[in-house]
Amino acid sequence: MCAVVLDELGRVNNCFEETKKIFLKMTNLDIQNPKNVGGVGSFSLKNNFKKNNNLFVGEAAGLQDVLWGFGMKYAFTSGFLAARSIINGENYEKKAKERFSNKLKSSLVNRFLWERAGFGNYAFLIDKLKNSKDLFGSLYSFHNYNFLQKLIYPTALIYMRRKYPKLKL
Repeated sequence: MCAVVLDELGRVNNCFEETKKIFLKMTNLDIQNPKNVGGVGSFSLKNNFKKNNNLFVGEAAGLQDVLWGFGMKYAFTSGFLAARSIINGENYEKKAKERFSNKLKSSLVNRFLWERAGFGNYAFLIDKLKNSKDLFGSLYSFHNYNFLQKLIYPTALIYMRRKYPKLKL
């Protein structure tokens, strides 16, 4: 279980405790042998996939879901694309942009909605998914730049640029 903060790093412990409370309230979670960890993420819409002859994957390329994390999934996928480009001579930058561009935009809109639309806890999302007839279809749409996200994206981009000026948007 982790908590992600984009700014105000001094709040991370409080955010984690709140996350833990929410999970404990919603589930019968039995936490055993907890270990504290920390890290720095990297999110960008202006990804740096290649510099000179070096290929960048995962968070080094700015690949992370700005709402949920998913750094490892993106790291494995981009690493696979980079390896394939080396082995097969494919254009890694082109393949990575095709694979991640819409996912990153979707993630930005999702973060915007989370912050601005009052979805500030997981209960809303879990209730929505719980009542879904097609759970995987709902999750897929949520992370793959659906029609509604395309409409909201310009507003979300302006908001996020103002609120988080250090993000590479």
